[in-house]
Amino acid sequence: MTSHQTPERALWRSRALLREAGASAFSAPVISALVVIMIGSMCAAIVLTNGRSVASERAVLATIDNAGTRSITITARSGETFDSGLVERVLSLTEIEWVGASQFISDASNSQILDGHTVGVRRLWASSWKRIGLPSPQNGSASVYATDATLASLGLADGVGTIRARDGIEWFVAGTAQLPSFLAALGSSVLILEKERTTTERFDQITVLTRSTSHIEAIANVLGTLVNLDDPSKFTISASQQLAEVRSAVRGQLSEFGRNLALGITSITSVLTCSVMILSVMQRRRDFGRRRALGATRSLIAALIVAQTGGLSAIGAIAGIGVASTVLMTTDAPTPPLDYLAAVAVLAIQVSLVAAIVPAILASRRDPIRELRVP
Repeated sequence: MTSHQTPERALWRSRALLREAGASAFSAPVISALVVIMIGSMCAAIVLTNGRSVASERAVLATIDNAGTRSITITARSGETFDSGLVERVLSLTEIEWVGASQFISDASNSQILDGHTVGVRRLWASSWKRIGLPSPQNGSASVYATDATLASLGLADGVGTIRARDGIEWFVAGTAQLPSFLAALGSSVLILEKERTTTERFDQITVLTRSTSHIEAIANVLGTLVNLDDPSKFTISASQQLAEVRSAVRGQLSEFGRNLALGITSITSVLTCSVMILSVMQRRRDFGRRRALGATRSLIAALIVAQTGGLSAIGAIAGIGVASTVLMTTDAPTPPLDYLAAVAVLAIQVSLVAAIVPAILASRRDPIRELRVP
């Protein structure tokens, strides 16, 4: 029977404590307003400074982390090629997001223009066509695409037409290709998309897209091992390791600045909040003496101070974050994400609770006889 009543009694006591904490806050409006303003100012300052830096950092890192900085290209020197087995081994690596392999076939020009401008024609196979914005090729027909610039150089400004290789083979260009930045090297070629990859095929260029910039160096080293240990001079591997290093440097500097700034603001606010609450306790020492004389325990008095401070800090945090976010949005400044704003609110409440420990101890140790003694 008692076990069923204990949770209900605990809930009732919690509600009573919160009501009493609210009444205490309303009975001291000046002190309560000071706590709300200090916590709100702290949150607003953090969001307007560190929060803005965090939003800018994420924007910068998002730019650095685009696919172009996560790509590795393996290129065979003249006359050399890779077998299809290398592509299979690369695909087996866990940190690989996408793989594409191509091979030069021939030079070709517009079949309707005699001695027209020639461009290279390359076969292209990809582990995912959707990832590079190209339609999946169909069996039984060649899917030929090229960028707008390549088509314009061939005299096919409308995006369709026929090109002819030197050996007389013709291909019909089905449309334009909008290649991602990590395939910029293929932008000057006409691409023949291949649906299937046979074990006998050869390639002279393989492009690998890693899942993160942090894996660039490790994946590049593994690829160097897979390519050819006998004569590595036959192949070149180009990666975006420099950009990955820039990313780490940018993230480290901005994060360190943000941490130091937030630490300074919260430290000052914690000291001020503690001082204000001590002043409140000194002003209400007779009230605490009466409560102790009426049977209130020291733990109850301490919990009352902590609950009062926590409630006021929650109000201040919501107000400060709301004001700061509104200012950032109205000025078109970078706005930190919701998880960051929630973390700032939690930090503000934790800071206020820590600041309330000393005032709570002082209030709980008031001697009821001494406080109630008539001078």
